[in-house]
Amino acid sequence: MIKVLVVGDSHVAQLKLASEKIEKLNKLDIKFFAVVGPVTNKILFQDNVLSLENYSGSWNHPVHAGHKPTDEKIDKWYREAKDRLYSIGETEELDLNLFDVIVLYGGRFLQGRALVDNFSGGWHKLPAVNEYSFALNVKLTEDFIKYSVHYKWLNQLVKCEEFSGCIVSAPGPLPSEQHPSYAEAVSSSEVSLDYAQDLYSEAFKGLGSVFSPLPKSILSKDKKGTDKKYRSGDIRDFSHTNIAGGDILLKELTAQILATLNH
Repeated sequence: MIKVLVVGDSHVAQLKLASEKIEKLNKLDIKFFAVVGPVTNKILFQDNVLSLENYSGSWNHPVHAGHKPTDEKIDKWYREAKDRLYSIGETEELDLNLFDVIVLYGGRFLQGRALVDNFSGGWHKLPAVNEYSFALNVKLTEDFIKYSVHYKWLNQLVKCEEFSGCIVSAPGPLPSEQHPSYAEAVSSSEVSLDYAQDLYSEAFKGLGSVFSPLPKSILSKDKKGTDKKYRSGDIRDFSHTNIAGGDILLKELTAQILATLNH
């Protein structure tokens, strides 16, 4: 049995829910560790273990998408994350070598960060296919990745020299095609998602991981967002998928893991 640990932001929860509906996961034993909101910045890979950084004082979290969670609410998310980590291995410092594969999931490297009236730093901001050479565009994509929390996790993990397993980088789903700000942000882009994912694939090779692309079947017809039929049932939520969407994402991810291990 191949041991897999999926670590990431709130999108990991959709994968976990989907996994409970699938009887067999291609001989993969998968553990999920999801962290919410600004607590993602406290994920720590160091000395061959996964833990959460300690903190003190205020979280100083900025207004995001029109709202600002209180310190008390973020404290609750932090304590819940500690509990989830403990539930995996009955320790707050999880030995990385218990796993053959570690998947870093989400972390806003592909979809960009949501602002009140726009999206910034996403794949649609990459240079167009004919603007520069492919090699230069790959280097520019690496720079894009380095502005994300995903890169913080990856940079820490590749420095854990005793970890001998495989590292996979996977994006969370794109925002729903029904998100008005997102639709506006990507509408004028000259970059196709297929080309962007080719760039990310090469960029992550240079950064030390294997890129797992988004499955085409979850995308809207114009491939610039997530198909509305996979949108979360919460009318206020344009970011997360329903269980059907999570099922598609999980099957793509497991296929990528197996392909990587068999390569």
